[in-house]
This record gives sequence, C-alpha cells and structure tokens, in this order.
Amino acid sequence: MHIRELQGSTVSDYKDNMELNEINIRRLQVAELFGLDEKYINELVSSHGLPKEGHNEYNLVKCLKWFVAYKDELHIRECNRIKQEKPQDHLARKSAEKKDLEIQIMQNKLIEADTVRMAISNIFILLSQWLDTMGVRLAPLVIGKTEKKEIQNLINEEAVKIKLEICKMPVELIEGKTDLTQGDND
Repeated sequence: MHIRELQGSTVSDYKDNMELNEINIRRLQVAELFGLDEKYINELVSSHGLPKEGHNEYNLVKCLKWFVAYKDELHIRECNRIKQEKPQDHLARKSAEKKDLEIQIMQNKLIEADTVRMAISNIFILLSQWLDTMGVRLAPLVIGKTEKKEIQNLINEEAVKIKLEICKMPVELIEGKTDLTQGDND
C-alpha cells in the first residue's frame, strides 16, 4: 500500500487492514520527509545504504529507522572529529565561525538576537499605546451608532490603521537602534 492511499485518514484507520511497516512511499515523499532534495535520495541509497524496496519505492518504517541511525552516525562522527581536533584548530574554527556570523550580520543576512528582542519590545510598546488610546479615538466615531455591524466596521478600520502604522514605523525602531523600553529619563 502506498502513502497516497492513506491521505485524509489516520494510520489508526488502517490498523486492522495493514501494518504500519507495510506502507511504501516514493522517492519524492522520502525527500520531503527528510527535508532533502529528491536527487540526493539516490546518493543516499548508493553511498549510505538507504533501504529501497523497488524502483522508486521505499518502505516508510525502514526509511525512518535508517534516517535516525544515519543522523546518529553523523553526530558521533562529528563528536569524534571535534575530540580529535587540536585545541588551536578548534579555536581557529570557532574564530572563523564567529567572523562568518559577523560578516553575515554586516551584510544584513542575519540579525542579532538582542536587536530582534528590542524591535519586538518596541513594537509591543507602540501597539500597547495605540490599543490603550483606541477607545478615545473611537468614542467620537461611535456616538449615535446603534448597528452592531457598523461599530464592528469602525473597530476593524482602526485595527487596520494600527497595522499600517506598525508597517510605517521608523527603521530605527524596527532595527532596535532606539529602545522604547527605557522610557524617558528626563
């Protein structure tokens, strides 16, 4: 039985009719399952022993067991490599990794965690301020309104305005160059 036949159902629906280890999947599904390119699956079969049942057919359970063992083996190899590394080589590798991260930050490919934290805090503070004053802004608009739908539309319009304002926030706030969490110190 192929996994396509199972779509929309749970494995327990098939418990009486088949065993889990009877499910076969295609190469594309194996690639999606492992988060790999489909072309790499053939290499895993030929070079690393990924079990294959037939042409473009893989047993789901065998593949999962193999993948766990394969990842364990890679982890053990990496740990052994690090243990055998000379201290100065380890330090040089870590230094190179740090330099690579710094370059990626300078190229705006990565954002430092503190910058992200500050940006999220700033957005939260501004959102809180806008929500705190939402009633004051809406009160004059809802006076005399009795239709629930009309009032809901006014609230939705105000929420859209707030979202648009967040999108227009100065880059300094988003990038965390200005910290609103400190408040006024004057």
